[in-house]
Amino acid sequence: MALSSRFHAVLLTIGFSLLILGPLIYRLSQFSQPVEWAVGGGGALLYVLWQVKESRISVREIDRQEADHDRGTMPLASLAKNVLLFSALLVGGQQRWDFGVAAAVIFLSGVSLRTLGVSKLGEHYSHRIRRPEALVTEGIYGWLRHPAYAGTLLAHAAIPLAFPNPYTLGAYLLAWVPVVILRTVVEDRFLHAELGEEYSLYAARTKRLIPGVW
Repeated sequence: MALSSRFHAVLLTIGFSLLILGPLIYRLSQFSQPVEWAVGGGGALLYVLWQVKESRISVREIDRQEADHDRGTMPLASLAKNVLLFSALLVGGQQRWDFGVAAAVIFLSGVSLRTLGVSKLGEHYSHRIRRPEALVTEGIYGWLRHPAYAGTLLAHAAIPLAFPNPYTLGAYLLAWVPVVILRTVVEDRFLHAELGEEYSLYAARTKRLIPGVW
């Protein structure tokens, strides 16, 4: 059973890789200047490495008991991410050194924030919305209730900088940001309903995604 689940996870990973491989090869074939390879090529490499790291969670997730509390936000998030990536790779943009440095800082900050949240939960972290075995309120969770979402929101903000064009910016602001916010609200309401007063007290002293704001 575990072997079969892992095999299916590998198939899903390969399928997504093949889907994005064409646009990625196309964009790389357009590069000729050092700034394009450094910002565009380097940014794409960092993103791929990050997704490989995230895929380990996906493999573990398939072996876990099914959860049905996402309210359709999982496929929406996948669609929004694909729209964002395709708009960056197919449309591209004029790479710049200053934008590239800013994109690298933002991306690494977002990945670090997400990693802190995921690492704090350890094996209890899930890509699906589930009832936690215990409410974690220490470390980064003493500041934010959803640091993993905040981290992925920040990390993807680097894409419109690395591939600056109006379509990528629009995909980030009009697709990715709303979907992450929606998923945060859905999970927050689920945890309020499941954990009751314990979560309400925790929520009263912390913010969802941005410290001191929301």
